[in-house]
Amino acid sequence: MKRSGSPIVINRVKANQLGEHAALAIIAGLSDIVFGFNRGHVVSINLHDAVNNKKQLNPEYMRLARILA
Repeated sequence: MKRSGSPIVINRVKANQLGEHAALAIIAGLSDIVFGFNRGHVVSINLHDAVNNKKQLNPEYMRLARILA
C-alpha cells in the first residue's frame, strides 16, 4: 500500500497501459524486461540495460532541490 494523493486521470491511464504491456509480456513468456514511456509511447527495455544505464542528473535540478529542501 502506498500513501499519496489521489492520482489524476493521466496517471491512472499510464498505469493501466504499463500493466497491460506487463501482463501481455508474461503471457508471451517474456522475462527480464521492464516497461516505460518514451515520447508518449510504451517501450520495453532490457532489465539489465535499465539497471546499468546510469544518466547524470541535471545539476540545475540538484541546485533547486537543495534550495527547496
